[in-house]
Amino acid sequence: MTDQPKWTPGPWRATTHDHPEQGVYAGYRIAKMTGGEIQRDRANANLIAAAPDLYAALEWAAQNAEESEAGRDSEWYANLERCNAALAKARGQA
Repeated sequence: MTDQPKWTPGPWRATTHDHPEQGVYAGYRIAKMTGGEIQRDRANANLIAAAPDLYAALEWAAQNAEESEAGRDSEWYANLERCNAALAKARGQA
């Protein structure tokens, strides 16, 4: 893979976007973007659209890694921990 990601670099976090003076709940913000760079905005949209598929693939990989006996070393545990941390973040638990 030689293509570098073109989306807004992380870390990303979901925050509420309220208008307290108006008493209106407006939703969530994911990434703060400035400028109007079309290529970056398209890359962000593609990443967000792929999120459910990425989550499912990561969940599958983590479950299969936990069931696997082969190759368990410190790197294996570190990667499994990163998978589980990313899944927890996606569920709003981190």
